Amino acid sequence: MVHFSADLRGRLRHTSDPDARHGHRSRSDRYDGYKLHVSADVDSDLICSATATLATVHDAAVIEDLIDADPVPVAEIIADTHYGSGPTRQAMADRGIDLVAPAQPIPTRGDKLTKADFDIDLEAATVTCPQGNTAPIPPPNGAKRRQVRFAATDCSACELKPRCTTRDGGRIIEINPHEELLAPARAQRHEPEFLARYRLRSQAERKIAQIKSRTKNVPWRGLDKANLWLDLRIAALNLDRAGRLGIIR
Repeated sequence: MVHFSADLRGRLRHTSDPDARHGHRSRSDRYDGYKLHVSADVDSDLICSATATLATVHDAAVIEDLIDADPVPVAEIIADTHYGSGPTRQAMADRGIDLVAPAQPIPTRGDKLTKADFDIDLEAATVTCPQGNTAPIPPPNGAKRRQVRFAATDCSACELKPRCTTRDGGRIIEINPHEELLAPARAQRHEPEFLARYRLRSQAERKIAQIKSRTKNVPWRGLDKANLWLDLRIAALNLDRAGRLGIIR
């Protein structure tokens, strides 16, 4: 039986491995232990950098550490939706790195009107609803979301109100602090050029599968030893790949 206890941050930890945590890949796919983060080169298929973290660490939290650990300059990153948030896009833009990652889609509400149904003009700082009513976008407020509020008089007389809002005060549209980066990313996520490039992300998934091949669990306890095991595992995989490429014999 596996025993866990609560630590000071309210997380669960293994009584015989204090660094181990409960993690989850989805609502139904859960595991106990650590999380592996891997960066691989799409041309050579070599692993460029990797690290093991607590299972509760978000994927994008270590992306800059992986970049800094890469022995060659990084010009482009191909990653999944976990890396597609506004702050991560801003961090990559600040470093001059192209980020090929889907932005989180705007949530749908059945047949209700969503933010995607509104025309957001960041240059003019306005939002226009499907009925043609326009509301101003407030000035930036640091890292906080800005709320665009439509007039209650416009919404109360609108025939689309049952599909739009139940508020007496009118519809509210939230503008993300990184909307100028997220909006074009949402628009391109289904474009053929983006999809063709994004397919290369599967190489990283394959490298992770190779790391875990024949090794269901990390054989040592503790995060430091998990990273040591990961370094040894990657060294072996890269040596094998280098031999196949004819770089070494």
